[in-house]
Amino acid sequence: MKIVFLHSHFLYYGGPARFYYEVLSRMKKEAEVKIIVQKASQEIKNRFKEFELVETGYPVSSQAMHWLLLPAVIKKMSERIKKEIDDEDILIPHIFPLTCAIQNLKNPKIWYCHEPFRFLYDPIQIKSLGWRGAGFFLFGRFFQHLDKKGVAAINKILCNSSFTSEQIRGIYRRDAEVVSPGVDIEKFKPAGIEADERYIFTLNKLYPTKGVDLLIYAFKKLIEENEEIFLYIGGEGEDRRRLENIVKDLNLEEKVIFLGFVPEDKLIEYYQKSLFVVYPAIMEPFGMVPLEAMACGKPVVACKGGGPEETIIDGVTGYLVNPEIDEVANAMTKLMENEEGRNSMGKNAREHVKVNYTWDRTVEGILNALT
Repeated sequence: MKIVFLHSHFLYYGGPARFYYEVLSRMKKEAEVKIIVQKASQEIKNRFKEFELVETGYPVSSQAMHWLLLPAVIKKMSERIKKEIDDEDILIPHIFPLTCAIQNLKNPKIWYCHEPFRFLYDPIQIKSLGWRGAGFFLFGRFFQHLDKKGVAAINKILCNSSFTSEQIRGIYRRDAEVVSPGVDIEKFKPAGIEADERYIFTLNKLYPTKGVDLLIYAFKKLIEENEEIFLYIGGEGEDRRRLENIVKDLNLEEKVIFLGFVPEDKLIEYYQKSLFVVYPAIMEPFGMVPLEAMACGKPVVACKGGGPEETIIDGVTGYLVNPEIDEVANAMTKLMENEEGRNSMGKNAREHVKVNYTWDRTVEGILNALT
């Protein structure tokens, strides 16, 4: 028996790819594992070389042909997956349409849901695509029908947070067991080093729903009384140009630094050297950034709602605020002006993650669900 993970595409090491790598690295000690993807970059192939990785090569979800030919893509994916597995293998798909590709297979099927597919159910996310979202408006009901049919064939659903569990219940009328992701506390840890520049750090894909514009406006208010502070923004995305224009309009070009994609070794250093981390994403299903920052001994300011409300203890490991400029700015000011409180929160954050959010706990939860 193998545990076979199914994913659309891994183009860089981060987000889902990191989740799979951390889980597979630990799970292989307990079971034989395999991963099937439609497309993987050479970086990913090198990183995952210790695992059996099969690349199918079909159009991926970021390509128009994937959606124009969706029924045919699902059929081809199903046929290829069937060739790569044995009847008793346990299948763990990532998200739509992979759930559809395996719905007619007799194998046990466990869905680890990071979130229901946003471009089917979140109008704000669809609108953010501009003209590219037209297909989801036109064919959304058809895609939703396929998605729900695929999920109906799943034997058991796991998910990353209670917030996601409620989404699953609302969309699919199914219950889901919460098994939260973890963080490598041996890798993400305090270092006791200081940066040449005092800075606040944030990291996310630069999309309109990630709230980075909110943070920039709040930062503008912060530096009115704290001129010797910088904002470092990690991540890439289609919203970068708009965000850069906001920075320019606010005359913050010398204070706000766009870092682009941040590799893991540099990422840890940015966490460690920061004063604190802000995670302004709105209604994020989980959010790995707060966990990684807290593991590095840094308090986190995040917006209420979604996964961060479950991982951050307000007033203890950071601050939870409404997604409003003044509230974000006030929380940052508190951390800026109270070094002792900031350090105390950082220590609390590290202990909180060590006790509650390790990859060993995640893998244990997934394996328990398989029995």
